[in-house]
Amino acid sequence: TARANGSVGGEITKRLVSLAEQQLGGGVTR
Repeated sequence: TARANGSVGGEITKRLVSLAEQQLGGGVTR
């Protein structure tokens, strides 16, 4: 279960990071 939770947490973190980068990049570009 710990492994599963870690993988799930990693996926969520990656998604959040990617979204944040897109927002920041879009803001800088625009």
